[in-house]
Amino acid sequence: MTARGNGVCEGIPYTVIRSSRRTVAIHITREGRVEVRAPYRTPDVFLEEVVCSREKWIREHLALQQQKVSRQEAFTLADGVQVPVWGQELTVRTEENAAAPRLAAGEILLPPGEEAARKVWMETLFREEAAKQLPQITAAWSARTGLAAAGVRITGARTRWGSCSGENRICYSWRLAAAPLPAVEYVVIHELAHTRHHDHSARFWELVERYLPDWRQRRELLRTVQDLAEWL
Repeated sequence: MTARGNGVCEGIPYTVIRSSRRTVAIHITREGRVEVRAPYRTPDVFLEEVVCSREKWIREHLALQQQKVSRQEAFTLADGVQVPVWGQELTVRTEENAAAPRLAAGEILLPPGEEAARKVWMETLFREEAAKQLPQITAAWSARTGLAAAGVRITGARTRWGSCSGENRICYSWRLAAAPLPAVEYVVIHELAHTRHHDHSARFWELVERYLPDWRQRRELLRTVQDLAEWL
């Protein structure tokens, strides 16, 4: 259960979200809003002091988020644009008389349509790719590690590449199909490790590192497709 409130400091409006968490954190949302996440009993005056003390950081990150939004708004799926599929840059092209999107040699072929329709076709294509490849990759790593998921499902999550439930059911965002394979494998191992440790404890990261010693570099690769993944 959460409780919400609002505040303003140095001209910066923010939303307070109280929950059973133990620490105070400031979060810039995808829409460019400032959220202050805090324990239930944290005084408003203390939260205002925290926001004021982080004014420079907040303004810098609000500006960065606005730049990201501007880049995403300028991006279109016009013919000739390159879009990564499993990390490979493929060129978008219209295929006249086509009824569904498909992949060809170095190309993403889309049926004719306006931008909104092309985004729907692109999502369809990515969902199909994710549903085809991610369960197989997960099964292959399960066989190598002995870490087993109770099931794999593809979702439309925007802000999380993957998740693992308390019942060890793994969900992947279809947007993961944009990422290069080493980054995909990092997400897979990350979620499989959660089937044993449902937290981010030292034991969890030790398990990740046992199978992927270079997991930090692999995680960094996800940043190369982050903007596009949020736009799709």
